[in-house]
Formats: sequence, C-alpha cells, structure tokens
Amino acid sequence: MLTEQERERYDRQIMMRDIGEHGQERLKRARVFIAGAGGLGSPVCLYLATAGVGMIRVVDHDSVELSNLNRQVLHWEQDIGKTDKGRLSNPEAQEAEPSSYHRTHRGDNHRGQCLPACGRV
Repeated sequence: MLTEQERERYDRQIMMRDIGEHGQERLKRARVFIAGAGGLGSPVCLYLATAGVGMIRVVDHDSVELSNLNRQVLHWEQDIGKTDKGRLSNPEAQEAEPSSYHRTHRGDNHRGQCLPACGRV
C-alpha cells in the first residue's frame, strides 16, 4: 500500500493508465540487481530509485578514477581512489529516493563473485 507521500511523489506515474496505483505498488515491492556502478549502472541506479523500485542491489569491484567522472554520475572527485563503487552508489541513490532500500556488494563478475549476490536480490 502506498503512503500519501508516495502517492504525491509518484503522481505522474500513477496517472499513466499502464502504471496506475497497482503498478506503483508493484515497483515498490520490486527487487533489482545492477551489475556495475559505472557509465550505465550509475544512471540506472538513480532512475530506478527515483521511479520507486523498493530494493536495489549494486555490485561493482572497480575503484573510482578521474576519467570516470564525466559519465558515472554517482561518483564525485572526493571518491577518486575509493575502491568500492557499489557502496559509493548507495548514499546518492538513497538520497534520491529515501524509501528505496539499497544493498551493495563488492565483487568481480569475471570471477563469478557477483552471482551469489544476485541470488536473492
């Protein structure tokens, strides 16, 4: 069930015939896994959070570099050199949508480490 604040926040989505209140409730209960908080994962994380997705799990093993900042919108200069981009994405996404729950995991999919993390998103 949506709160009054959620109804107001998602009013434009709820107005859409294909979403409605039922669809927004489904988004609130949805769980999403994002592999990578880079050039694609960063905006995806923000958009899903602000759309009202209830739980978002981000996995990324990389560290933030200066060359990332022009396209990875969840990272800032003070993040350069930090080694867990998945965790760094959490505060920004949480601030964008406080009612969304964000979990992060440091892992390298090339080594199969993110498969356990997506087991039960």
